[in-house]
Amino acid sequence: MTSRRFTCALAAIAVVAAAGCGSGDAADADKDTQSAGASGTPAPSQAFGPTYAEGVIEKKIGEPAGLNCSDDADEPCDLNFNVTAIQSGAPCDAAERLRPDEQFLRFDVDAFSSNATFEFPDSADALLLKNWSVDGNGGTLHDPVAYPECGNGTAPISEPVAAGTRVRARVVIRAPKPAEVLRVSWLELKWEWPVPGSD
Repeated sequence: MTSRRFTCALAAIAVVAAAGCGSGDAADADKDTQSAGASGTPAPSQAFGPTYAEGVIEKKIGEPAGLNCSDDADEPCDLNFNVTAIQSGAPCDAAERLRPDEQFLRFDVDAFSSNATFEFPDSADALLLKNWSVDGNGGTLHDPVAYPECGNGTAPISEPVAAGTRVRARVVIRAPKPAEVLRVSWLELKWEWPVPGSD
């Protein structure tokens, strides 16, 4: 490969990496909660390829994300997902007491497959809670604990997404206080959402 072709290939990869999968518009609903669609502009519901195989993909709340996307920019991704709201200091009547440097963090997630079957069967497990983490001042909290009594829905967090279905969950977890970044990791990819009120 010539030096010029190599430079062009790197530039093309940089453009794809900067774009991620899909885009949307979101605005603050209030100081502590941010939800998709607050600006009145509907966010697209499906992500489209191409995507890349490793690195951090920064997302806005309400911006579609995709997993196992085709190299064809017009083809949908195997699994589509979207964090539609994040709330710091979420109300929760859990029996467990939190430390002063902890809080309840709520996030809403929507997921669906583009087709009746997954092209990649492991797409179904990608959004399980064990793949999520939260960054705070003191580092990263891995394997967060969920409080189902304060949330709603099971898939895609506590059970796999069934192909051909659309699922939604409101998840409440124990998180650092303040929380800065919500993240889901799958293989070499990480999708990150800033937590409202952390700046």
